[in-house]
Amino acid sequence: MSFLNKMQESAAATKLLASLKSGKQVSTQVVDAYMKKDFNRMISLIEQILGEEPDNKKADVYHTLSNLCYTSKNYLLAKECINKALSFSKQGKFFETLGDILNTTEEYDDAIKAYNMAGEMNKETENIYLKLIKIYRLKANYTSLVDSIWKYVQKYNKPYWAWETTVYLFDQETWHKSLNMKSPGTALCFVLREVMETQKPSVVIEMSERLSVQPFPLFGTPLENAAYSWIRAQCFVKIAAYSKAAEEWYKISQLAGIPDELKRVANAEWRANELAGHFDPLILRNIYTREQTARQGQFMKAIILISDIRGFSRFSYEFRHAPQVILQFLQPNFDASQDIIAKYNGMLDKYLGDGFISFFIPEKQDEEGYYKATLDAMKASIDLQKYFNSQLPNWSDIWKRNLDETTFHQLLVDQVGLGIGIHTGFVFVGEVGTLKRKQYTALGNVVNFTARLQGKAPRDHIVFSAPIYEYIKSLDLEYRVEEMPEEKYSDLKNIPGSYKLYYIKCNS
Repeated sequence: MSFLNKMQESAAATKLLASLKSGKQVSTQVVDAYMKKDFNRMISLIEQILGEEPDNKKADVYHTLSNLCYTSKNYLLAKECINKALSFSKQGKFFETLGDILNTTEEYDDAIKAYNMAGEMNKETENIYLKLIKIYRLKANYTSLVDSIWKYVQKYNKPYWAWETTVYLFDQETWHKSLNMKSPGTALCFVLREVMETQKPSVVIEMSERLSVQPFPLFGTPLENAAYSWIRAQCFVKIAAYSKAAEEWYKISQLAGIPDELKRVANAEWRANELAGHFDPLILRNIYTREQTARQGQFMKAIILISDIRGFSRFSYEFRHAPQVILQFLQPNFDASQDIIAKYNGMLDKYLGDGFISFFIPEKQDEEGYYKATLDAMKASIDLQKYFNSQLPNWSDIWKRNLDETTFHQLLVDQVGLGIGIHTGFVFVGEVGTLKRKQYTALGNVVNFTARLQGKAPRDHIVFSAPIYEYIKSLDLEYRVEEMPEEKYSDLKNIPGSYKLYYIKCNS
């Protein structure tokens, strides 16, 4: 502690003694104890002469003693003194001091209670709001954080801005820089953006809706409104609420006074999410956002993943009189499949009966991009197998309740499983079809070859080609990679030649 600080504290202690009736009797001893940081002796000496003082004077004395102990980092005594002050008089400044001590000692829940009490009693609460905001952010109590920021902004008509803007609200830096960084609306958008990085999307949506019902408009500029809808749209996409996401993108596309490029992106996202229930949103996004030459098609390297349910034909026959059972089986699997493919940046091209075709296009057409896309495809295939096998007992119970013969039911279960094929190579990716109907898809021999690999995959198996193996052979994939017996190399329908193949069995 600097000499100046010591002098200031010594003056505070001397002033404290001078205000007491019998202060002069112990003044020398108290100052000596204080300078030696013997706070216990100092408090004992002062308590000897407090008996005749009124309660409000006792409260002020203990408050001063608490501050002296606090600045000297004797937090235990500081808390003891402030609690004695509160026992004589309940004042807002005493609760704020208690909150400061508890905050320093990381007793955050109690500190919040103390600050709230101080806020109820003090007319000037700006510092208390700022202290509460910091604790709420530290504790990731985002609901209270937003409420406190909002109250602070309402009361003092200025933003709370106390953290680094290390993330952008938009994908493009130029749009981000066009925001008014001193605006309350921008500040609150950053809170939502931070919450989006650490919490479930549903939490962000709930918080954003709390802001939308405030008594007067929160966002003062079109760009702030765009940022608010941008965050909400991304959260709705994460929980597959595509119609809700489409509403937010549409709001952005209709705003005046925002960059044309931002409107174009929002318009494309609106269309993509409007049709997301029928098509893969990533495919639609490519259609609406790419240049015309890209939409017409281009050759690029991709990883193709084709999945099919083994034993489904016999299953469908047995439940031909109960189509609802078939739907209960297929629909959850389709939903999970799309989510898993999307999780690993793949595109679900089309459903084929009980199976589907998907492809993974490297963001950059280089070795690093191929490696990442191949790894994504392999992880997706393993997750697909895990999901299917985890749900099979539930489906089995439904089938058993709908079939009379228990023994045949078990045979039916033993036949049902997922077979997956994976291959990589150059394919044509783009829109194909007629003027009346088009489809964005991947075409070429690589797709046909993958279909043959999928046909060779028994239940619970992932069969893949040698090029795929070269990318994943050094990885720990939870399951052992096996090479197919040599006699099966050339057993590919209508594709001549001999090919080295590998497989993973995912039920062990």
